[in-house]
This record gives sequence, structure tokens and C-alpha cells, in this order.
Amino acid sequence: MKKETIKKVRNKYPIDQFYLSRIDSGIYNVCYKSSSYKWGILNGDELVLPMIYKKVNSSIIKDRGVKRYLIISQYSKVGLFDLQNLTWKIPLIYEDLSKFDGGDYLIYVDRNAGVSTMEGKVILEPIYSRIEFNKNIGVYIVKDLNDNIGIFDPNINSWILPCTFKNVSSYTSKNLILTKNDSTFLFTSNKKIEFHEEIHINDTDQVIIIGEKGKYTIQDYNQKK
Repeated sequence: MKKETIKKVRNKYPIDQFYLSRIDSGIYNVCYKSSSYKWGILNGDELVLPMIYKKVNSSIIKDRGVKRYLIISQYSKVGLFDLQNLTWKIPLIYEDLSKFDGGDYLIYVDRNAGVSTMEGKVILEPIYSRIEFNKNIGVYIVKDLNDNIGIFDPNINSWILPCTFKNVSSYTSKNLILTKNDSTFLFTSNKKIEFHEEIHINDTDQVIIIGEKGKYTIQDYNQKK
């Protein structure tokens, strides 16, 4: 924060009346010393969140290099606040939230996982035991409370595979091996599902398909368009 900005902040919020706690350059938690520690948020010398929160822990998120969003917690609840538009993007109702590589947010209620967009639209209700984003394929791998696994595509807002599979080979591979009722399925990088007797994936993400009498073929699905 520039010296003149610091001076403006201290003129508005003198040290004998206010506590300041730095979040990031130019962004502070602030509270009256006489207010039983009710905190707000300063952006520069502008109060963008009122001093009404008993406790606020904040972490900042940048949007194309600009400090834009704050994950704010109050007691045991968290939400996402937009510093530019001064609005709550994700309401302060969740136990925890974190940002996926794809731009959506992982949310928790009663320790169960769900997914919300940055605009606060819930696309997967928080009723699952685990959700991982596979950035190589662009899908969510979802495990329900009975340990069944499915695949959800946020691009079409729809399930590709329901939660009926029991195991998945990897949460991050470009091609996935899933099992169901002693059968083996391949979910490819172009979002197709195939059945094979035996499937392996090597270190370079090529798929080795073993057929009758041990004969095998090697498929590089990553080259397909």
C-alpha cells in the first residue's frame, strides 16, 4: 500500500480507536477497539464490509491478476465476497469452500461435499463424500456416501456416468479405468465409455487393452480429437 493511502487509512481509522489486521497489500480487517471486536473489511481506505462480524478470517483470490474475491469465514461458516461489486457471490452458509482449477468451488455442509459456481449457483448439492476435478478431461469424479463413483460434466451440467461404479484408477489421469460388478470400463479423454476384459494405463497415459489369449493393443486416446 502506498504511503499516502496508509495515511488516509489512519486518518479515517486512527490507531487509538481501531485495530487493523493486514490481509493483503491494501486490504485489511478493521474493528473498533470499543466494539467487542466486531470486524469489517477495508479495501484501501474504503470500508467494503461493515464492522459487524465477531471474527473474520480472510484469504484473497485474484481474477486475471486483480485482487477480486475474499473467502470470508464467520464462526464456522464461510462465503465468497466480491470486492469489486461489493456483493456476496457465495453466501456465508457453508462449513468450508475452496476453488477448483476449473473455476467452480468445492462447498461443504455437514462434512459432505458439493460444487457451486462462482456466482453462487449450486450445480452439485453437498451430499457427497468426495468430489475431485479432473482437469485433463474437464469432469468431476464424484463419490457418494455409499462409496459409489460417478462422473459429472460441468460443461453440460449433466451426469455422464451415474454413481454406480466401485473403483476408479486415478482421479487425475487423462483416461480412467472404472469397475462395476467385476466388469472393467475405460472412460477416455474424449469422454467415451468402453468395455474391455482387461485394461491398463502406462506412465505416458497410453491405454493397454488385453484381449483373448493375452493379446494386447496400445491405444493413445490423447491424440484423438
